[in-house]
This record gives sequence, structure tokens and C-alpha cells, in this order.
Amino acid sequence: TIRTIEFVGDNVTRDKILRRELLIGEGEPFRQYLLDRSLTALLRLGLFSEASVKQIEFDKKNRTVDITLSVTETPETVRKAKDEQESN
Repeated sequence: TIRTIEFVGDNVTRDKILRRELLIGEGEPFRQYLLDRSLTALLRLGLFSEASVKQIEFDKKNRTVDITLSVTETPETVRKAKDEQESN
């Protein structure tokens, strides 16, 4: 069972945008193929140049998994966010 899903590298993109694209969720069974498809879905957003698994920790005693995903926002994503902040 997935206990936690954390993100690194999402400096301007909100976590809820990332979570919306995932085919997996906290409290659900861990399935590698859904994790792989989730990474593809993140890349299809066009906000990231890279999306990968940084770490997967298995807790055999509690039968849980903690997942850390890493994304790299495109320069365009960062620029747009900066422009929006300046206009507000």
C-alpha cells in the first residue's frame, strides 16, 4: 500500500497539479506499471522536461511504500509563473 507520495523539483508548479495526473494515490496498492504511466502523464503536461522516480522505500513490516518523484520544470514553466507573479 502506498503510504506517501512526495515531489521534489516542483518549485512553481503546485503539488495538486502533479497529484491530479497520477494514476496512483496514497492508500492504494502499489503498482509499478501505474507509476510508470503516471510519469508519462506528468511529461505530457508540457510543464516538465524530466519526471522520474527519485526514491521508493519499502517497509516490509507494515507493507507500505513511500515514493518520492522528481520533476524538472521547463524554463518556460518557470518564466510563465514569474510573469504571473509580477502581474499580480
